Amino acid sequence: MKFELQRIESTKNTAFKQALKWLKAPAAKNRTNQVAWCEGLHLAFEVFQHAAHTIEQVWLPQSLFQHNEFSRLKNLLTDCATAKKPESLSTYSVFEVPDWLYCKLSEQECPVGPLVVFKPLVVESTSAQIQQHGLSDWVILDGVQDPNNLGAILRTCAAASVQHIGLTSGCAWPWGSKALRAGMGAQWHLKFFESHQLPNFSQSIYATHLASSSVPLYSLNLTQPTVWVFGHEGQGVCVEWLEKANCCVRIPQSTAVESLNVASSVAIVLFEQMRQRINSINC
Repeated sequence: MKFELQRIESTKNTAFKQALKWLKAPAAKNRTNQVAWCEGLHLAFEVFQHAAHTIEQVWLPQSLFQHNEFSRLKNLLTDCATAKKPESLSTYSVFEVPDWLYCKLSEQECPVGPLVVFKPLVVESTSAQIQQHGLSDWVILDGVQDPNNLGAILRTCAAASVQHIGLTSGCAWPWGSKALRAGMGAQWHLKFFESHQLPNFSQSIYATHLASSSVPLYSLNLTQPTVWVFGHEGQGVCVEWLEKANCCVRIPQSTAVESLNVASSVAIVLFEQMRQRINSINC
């Protein structure tokens, strides 16, 4: 993999001003322009290991060169074998900057670096393309707007071995900086599909819903592939998905609170599903 190491010491540098423009722009604008960025060693390792060919820029604060993980980062910067398609790699820029200058780019109180700018791997799909993935487990997120919730949900999905994620209109961007930080790299282990239509699934569709007529989660048999639908933080699952669902499901809980946070609900549901499947294998 090719890269150019450049030292920058001024806020007037053209590359620095462009990076600052990207990093301070609203997530919606970066989503439109398909520019994403992540910060920190863990996320940097993820993008280098799983999507190195998408990298545009890497920003390194001087203090990072003394970090005990820097040798690993340096190897990833130079090792084209980390990319699945080395022939598609193009030259990207690596910038070394003083710590005070790096702090102007960073969102963190005590930044360590690095900061990686990359092109996100978002798949936009029609209903027909979604169905080509067959009887897999799915999570459909219906208008989940909080990027921290979205990132936490994606991390749970990856941990619970649910790889297929459907995003309806109104969802937060999975490649926004807040969602990436909350997801801790889960995004690179998932497949995203965006669709404005309601696809047809042959597996059971379960929509979480607080109605008294909803079926308690722990009464379900979840040993077969499923489609779970989780809704907007305030409004819940839309009417169209509720009508499409084979079953509406509620999580039994105390009346001390009105409802659970959507990210907590996803964790409870998916790990109940995983628990049942582990037990069915061991029986």
